[in-house]
Amino acid sequence: MFHVVFYGHGNQVFHPIGDALMPHIRVLITASTLPRWAGDAVPSFVLDQAVALIRSSPVTAVEILAPHDAGAACDEIMQGIPVHRFRYFWPASLQRLAYPAILPNIRQRWWLALQVPLFMIAEVCAILAHARRFQPTVIYSHWFTPQALAGGLAAWLLGIPHVFTTHSSDVEVLRRIPLLGPALVRRIVQSCRAYTAVSRRTADRLKDFFRPAAWHSIGSRLRVIPMGVNVTELSDRGPARQASTRRMLGLGESPVLLFLGRLTEKKGLPDLLWAAAELRHARQPFQLVIAGDGELRGTLEKQVRELELGEQVRLPGFVTGEQKLAYLAAANVVVVPSAVTASGDVEGLPVSLMEGMAAGKLCVASDESGADDVIADGADGFIVPAGDPATLAATLISVLKLDPSAASAIGERAAARANEFDWAHIAAAHYQHLFADLDSSVLTTSATAD
Repeated sequence: MFHVVFYGHGNQVFHPIGDALMPHIRVLITASTLPRWAGDAVPSFVLDQAVALIRSSPVTAVEILAPHDAGAACDEIMQGIPVHRFRYFWPASLQRLAYPAILPNIRQRWWLALQVPLFMIAEVCAILAHARRFQPTVIYSHWFTPQALAGGLAAWLLGIPHVFTTHSSDVEVLRRIPLLGPALVRRIVQSCRAYTAVSRRTADRLKDFFRPAAWHSIGSRLRVIPMGVNVTELSDRGPARQASTRRMLGLGESPVLLFLGRLTEKKGLPDLLWAAAELRHARQPFQLVIAGDGELRGTLEKQVRELELGEQVRLPGFVTGEQKLAYLAAANVVVVPSAVTASGDVEGLPVSLMEGMAAGKLCVASDESGADDVIADGADGFIVPAGDPATLAATLISVLKLDPSAASAIGERAAARANEFDWAHIAAAHYQHLFADLDSSVLTTSATAD
């Protein structure tokens, strides 16, 4: 099990201490996953990280560059962070590559792969254009493909540092391009000053592109640091809260199993429904809530009908804000049944798992979710083999039959562990590894200018 190293920052919040001493670190973040508007179903962790960097580290300015989509503003302020969206295809209604995610979109519509070169060119040009105005200290790319490729080229042209975070199988896709793909990975990684991975498995995928001798010289630039969660907003829990939210949501008295996330192949949801059918056959009372949207929704609804689970399975669609918090409060168990897809796509470390832990829930996750980075099996959660509905069902039955005091103790240990992943800690860790040693050069430049 890895433990995030927070480099002594803890919950400290940094404040300006005078222009002569305060490092002026300006971060231009590039990402292909970012909410397009308020209440969008696209995950918000890149935006959440940007907010946390401003609040909990010496970073003084952050702007985000993301792809445009029909109906989204080209420039706006989201939670205090300037967001800029670049166009990569015309008309805007045909910009269908980026949202909700690039790889699933290409799998559904192969011809969208033709937009990838235009996307890359547009992103590089957008970075260069925004850099002239924003004057970033560093370019920070979320996802290796395509952001780190575009960000690395732009950073080289600008003569400024480049860092990145790899999230899941975003680097693996380049193995499909013989010779050139692996060469690009090695070139970008070697040119970067630092990088992070959200899980050990994700880090290993990056490491596998290098021979041991080559990795030995650059491996120290990598740290495993997950995305964070807002622990405070998830800490309102207990039997009274659970009962009230169940009434509000129209849920019955049976134990509630909760899945949160996009309805995509790598989430392993067909396995979860097969496990639910096993629970019904075992006469184990339960309610299953699958909260999210995505390309598999129709397939899952059909499976629910075929398995005759209609009375026990609810698909409320994408939930966010107070509604998401209500479902977490109502749940007994948070299930993360991640799987490896036919094309090799896999999760990095789902934020929903850490949200479930922070809410003090019993969490059951597959061994392909990255859960072994944050869960000690049987102590603060449970890990099951991916793609094994029978074992998942047996584990869920055992968990639901736990003595209340034992279940409460596991939930409390999960919540205590999740404190490590509060955004204040995670942002400080990202700052220390990705940006901290920019301070001296920036301070020297500032002092010389003065």
